[in-house]
Amino acid sequence: MTRRALILLVAPVLLAALPARGQSSRPSLLAPAPGPAQVLRAQMDPPGTESSAARAAAAPQRNPGLIREGTVLPDCVGRLVRTAEGQTTFTFDPPEGHAGKIVEPNPMPVLPNLQLLAMESAVANTHADARFRVTGLVTEYNNRNYIMLEEASPGAFARPAPTPAPATRPTGPGADGPAARILGQLENPAQAAPKSLPPAERAAQDKTTGKAAVAPAAKPLPPVREGKVLSDRVARLTRTADGQPELTFEADGKRMLDPPMIVLPNLKLTQMESALTAANRDLRFRVTGLVTEYKARNYILLDKCLVIPEGTRQF
Repeated sequence: MTRRALILLVAPVLLAALPARGQSSRPSLLAPAPGPAQVLRAQMDPPGTESSAARAAAAPQRNPGLIREGTVLPDCVGRLVRTAEGQTTFTFDPPEGHAGKIVEPNPMPVLPNLQLLAMESAVANTHADARFRVTGLVTEYNNRNYIMLEEASPGAFARPAPTPAPATRPTGPGADGPAARILGQLENPAQAAPKSLPPAERAAQDKTTGKAAVAPAAKPLPPVREGKVLSDRVARLTRTADGQPELTFEADGKRMLDPPMIVLPNLKLTQMESALTAANRDLRFRVTGLVTEYKARNYILLDKCLVIPEGTRQF
């Protein structure tokens, strides 16, 4: 092949590779190569799914007035208030000696435990507008604060409505019981308050066991003692008939020896609900939490919850 023939053969190829008139030969800046952040975001948000930025924009904004979960409120004075929806809340009094200077926390629903039961019994026995001095742990759920009461003692009591007083103090059975001691506090407000309320009476049977259990011929069982920590238990998040979140333990499928527990509202419960919504299917969780008791039922305040990958076997 002559040199002229070779040039005529290669020239069209070279001309096609040259940029058109008016175009730069530099790489285009309109479509740069994806950087590490874009690659990572694409892996997190595959095509056809909602992006993490969109999920963050759609998520409810945290109420700036909320107290952080895990905060302990010490020595707060207030009273129990029953709302129209039947929820028990703790309404805080202004801090002593600082009325009008320090803003007291907003009323908080009280998480069910034996301490709450003891306070409700004290109010019922005295028929008084009772004030309590409490220490409690704050949780967060659905942009609202809740409080788990750890300690409570009579703080200040308003006197009950006037009733005909007996000529002498009551005698006989119950004269020295919890109600009588609290009545003494009412009659002698200057007397030093006890360190704590009388303990609430524990239920003899968990009301979800025995005849109330799903499995036939299930044995009646007492509630798990308050304060016990359940560690690394496998469970599913379900709902009670009235819509409360409930943990159903996987080991309880046949023997019914682990009654379900109602999950107390906190950020861990929010995480579990978010995981179920994102997966759009049933999930198993490995959970750790603190058990409480209230009116013949167990509750659990979660401290840890992990999604168990599908297909993982339990031994």
